[in-house]
Amino acid sequence: MAEEWRPPDPPDANAEMVTALDARVDTAHLVGALPCPSNPAPPLDWEYWSGPIPKGGEQFASDILKDPMKFPMGTFVQGYLDGTLVGARVEWHSLQGATGKQGCFRGVNLMRALP
Repeated sequence: MAEEWRPPDPPDANAEMVTALDARVDTAHLVGALPCPSNPAPPLDWEYWSGPIPKGGEQFASDILKDPMKFPMGTFVQGYLDGTLVGARVEWHSLQGATGKQGCFRGVNLMRALP
């Protein structure tokens, strides 16, 4: 598995989202099968989001999570929310946030571009 991955350039502020597949994310594993795979580090020049998220961030992540056909495992999405560039990657989660259940689930993590 590759150690580093750089997504495509982000969209312009008023453009559509840009999506790409981060091939480092295990796409052969099945939801529910244990143990849950580890996720690779964020793409180059990105980090996991911490702190308050831009307006619309929760809906952005929820829309991605609910559409596995458009956003399969490993999809990295970039777009602007409330004027801020936001990334999101479909990854494996051992805890289902909505229910608190433990297992192996499809999840979405928000990311921010490094300054």
